[in-house]
Amino acid sequence: MPVGLILRCAKPLIVIALIAGLMGYRALLVRERNAARARVQVLEEDKATLVRTNAAMEQALARQNQAIADLNNEAVSRLRAAQAHEAQAATRGSAELEGALAHAAQMAHTSVPDGCGGAIAWGNAQGPELGRW
Repeated sequence: MPVGLILRCAKPLIVIALIAGLMGYRALLVRERNAARARVQVLEEDKATLVRTNAAMEQALARQNQAIADLNNEAVSRLRAAQAHEAQAATRGSAELEGALAHAAQMAHTSVPDGCGGAIAWGNAQGPELGRW
């Protein structure tokens, strides 16, 4: 009889054990679902932070690119000004050189009188002109 009693009670016990197992499994799934939802919330917050950070970095990059463009434009402007100044200086230098060469040629063809007295008199007469050199 104990075997019959066990067999008769086994079906309800198996059903009870199966229901208890399913309830335990459901509780495990609910806990995992809640943990996954919490993890998704943290990841969404991280994503929002990264999006804000990325936008700030893009703005900083745009400011830096503009600063580089401004520096480049200023460098080009200064280079052009330096080239113009150089061309003007070369023109002035060339004109002064031509004048100096003409004066030197004139001086080369000028005869200095013989003797110390004549040379001194000639030098005194040329004094202001010679002092410009």
